[in-house]
Amino acid sequence: MKFKHSFILDVKNKLAIRFGLSFLIIFLFSASSIRFYMDRMETYNQILIMQDTEGDAEQFSDNQLIYLSKQMSLIKDRLYRELAVANLSVIVVFMVLSYLLAERLFEPLEDSLERERKFVADASHELRTPLAAINSISEINLRSSNNTVDDYKTALNQVFEESQRLSNIINDLLFLSRGDAQNIKLNFTQIDLIRVIEKVTKAMQFVADKNFVKIETITPDKSTTANADEDKIKQLLTILLDNAIRYSKGGSKVIIKLEEKPKIKLSVQDFGEGIDPQDLPHIFERFYRSDKSRTDSGSGLGLSIAKWIAEAHSIGIEVKSELGKGSTFSLTFSV
Repeated sequence: MKFKHSFILDVKNKLAIRFGLSFLIIFLFSASSIRFYMDRMETYNQILIMQDTEGDAEQFSDNQLIYLSKQMSLIKDRLYRELAVANLSVIVVFMVLSYLLAERLFEPLEDSLERERKFVADASHELRTPLAAINSISEINLRSSNNTVDDYKTALNQVFEESQRLSNIINDLLFLSRGDAQNIKLNFTQIDLIRVIEKVTKAMQFVADKNFVKIETITPDKSTTANADEDKIKQLLTILLDNAIRYSKGGSKVIIKLEEKPKIKLSVQDFGEGIDPQDLPHIFERFYRSDKSRTDSGSGLGLSIAKWIAEAHSIGIEVKSELGKGSTFSLTFSV
């Protein structure tokens, strides 16, 4: 929805520019032709009627009149030719501009349609995977006559995990859909970023312990505030921290660092496998296939949501990574 709005606005602006240029060309050619006509007519009138100092018109002989008549015909023919060339030039220029305009305008539309087709295909695949797992687990256990209570409990736990994964995918899709439609309202207030970090690290401590990863925080001594939606910043930091923990090596650590100068900067650094350089330009794309750029939630939308939240707050988000050494995601606040 957001792309369609910007695309329509872009079409209107470019059409206005192209039509404006075309009408300007028409006006200049017309003005030039009219001026040419007026000059020639003035010259013709001066030749046809000559006045002496007393104002009496000088009469011409027949030969002179024939000569003047021929000159008049030449002037008219030249005028017609110039008008024809001018109008033809305007038509050609307008056609070329229209062709170039259409070509340039439909390039982003084709790219958008291609991304939409890919998005639908990827979303279908992501939704089909947990559904297939749920169907398979259910069918196997329903057909088995020798299952114990523990077997059924295990199966139910697997079904629950897959249903949670499916729920996460649907929630992520709904979030991005609402974001694209600009239906998400942000509640901007002055928030304490140190307090936000404490809340997120506390909530993610279980995941870190499960993966044998230590969370280390480096923050200023005094409180650091920013104008933002606290819930969305928590969600953003949770996505980055979850991503860092899950792709860190067991026994390593994840560093959350908050700096105040020259601008407020919040970074999440891990010491995992890193991200391949060819994947870096694409890791924020929806459903982009890169094992190093997505969380284990299975939705493949975590970093896309993180980018949306950052952009909605005018926060710069970037990632630096080196294979075998880890990655650092940085958030730079504008205010």
